[in-house]
Amino acid sequence: MSSFVEHFLFGDVFLKPVVSSPLTVHLCMDDRFEGWKGIPHGGVSMGIIVELVSIFLSCKKWIYPWRGEFRWGGARLTTGDWARVEISPGDRVFEGHIYAEGNDDPYLTGSIHFLKDIPSSETGIYFNGFTFGDLESSLLPLPYYANCFVCGEKRKAPGLHRRFYCFVSPEGRKQVYCPVGFNEKDMENFFLFRSGEGEVHPLALLAAVDETMAWGGFLCVAQGAVTVRLQVDFFRPLTVGDEFVVWGQGERVRGKNPERMFFWSSGGVLAFKNGRILEPVAFATGQWMVVPELTIQMKNELQPSTWMQDVFRLAGAPLDDGW
Repeated sequence: MSSFVEHFLFGDVFLKPVVSSPLTVHLCMDDRFEGWKGIPHGGVSMGIIVELVSIFLSCKKWIYPWRGEFRWGGARLTTGDWARVEISPGDRVFEGHIYAEGNDDPYLTGSIHFLKDIPSSETGIYFNGFTFGDLESSLLPLPYYANCFVCGEKRKAPGLHRRFYCFVSPEGRKQVYCPVGFNEKDMENFFLFRSGEGEVHPLALLAAVDETMAWGGFLCVAQGAVTVRLQVDFFRPLTVGDEFVVWGQGERVRGKNPERMFFWSSGGVLAFKNGRILEPVAFATGQWMVVPELTIQMKNELQPSTWMQDVFRLAGAPLDDGW
């Protein structure tokens, strides 16, 4: 699909088109893939499966519409670990698994379904009919990590360099937005992740959707979490240079103790047409598991610290005197 993406994911290993099954690749999940500190970003892991499916199919253009279903569990992976990836074809569906090297309990299981049609879903977005600029003065900027693949500000490796913003509706509903294509510098980061035909690579979209929806859920619980399940329906491709917004919002929470707490979020991608009209390009639902250690990491690592404190306040967390 993309020589840049292929090189970013697999280094100097040249993956020839194959017809054997399963397609198996071994790679190091090094700090280029980092999301949470010390943990590979879920969007990169999903992107690995998608890229290998495209190599298996020998296709330069991705096939639309399609659905990605991803489930995390089993063995853990940390940055620096080696992983084994296996891709197997079926009838209009590909199954992918990522394993920690030497472990047969999958870290990630993914299914790529090529469908004849996927009905567009209601977005619930609050700024239909407006430009993104119309709302900028009402948006709260969210903090970021140094080396995260999606939001990292000080990465040495290529990354998406995204910024996230929260908007609170008049009814009190909190939504998170991640704009793409409104800044010329996006050509140097987000749009590097493209296909050979000039389409935005699914890896970049999956990673941005995952993180935006995770922020949406955070605003319901004020807790850091890891993705457990994610389903994304893509209706059509986006072209490099397009203006669009990734959005996410928390939907419900189960559990009161952070040690046994889950939350669910919805989200997707909306393309701007003629500067204002929004068109759904993707719709997603997902589940996250709260990990208290990651909440501590957020407090210690997110920058700027004032933005971090603001977003914890917005999420309803009492701030310690030492903050």
